[in-house]
Amino acid sequence: MFQVLSALIFSTTFTAIAQETPGYTLCKNNSIVRSIRVEKDPSTDEFITLYTKSGKDKEVGRATWRASAEKFQTNIKSNLEKAGWDCRSVANYQVTNSKE
Repeated sequence: MFQVLSALIFSTTFTAIAQETPGYTLCKNNSIVRSIRVEKDPSTDEFITLYTKSGKDKEVGRATWRASAEKFQTNIKSNLEKAGWDCRSVANYQVTNSKE
């Protein structure tokens, strides 16, 4: 599953809208994968923290300043690591959304 998620993140095989953003955290526990990332909402100029579980994004925080949104990300990562998850940061990544 970890490799499948990585393939989806970096995939260029399907028509997609891509956004490049630094600051993606990937956590794995056996075959279960979770991700946490901060993105800027262009409609409000706020930063949102997104937590992906079972392939579905959930907004877990919203802030005016990126540093505040990153605190949500850090707290979730810390909680997962305390629960035995292995987390790593990905310096640059691409999130793709299918146009379907």
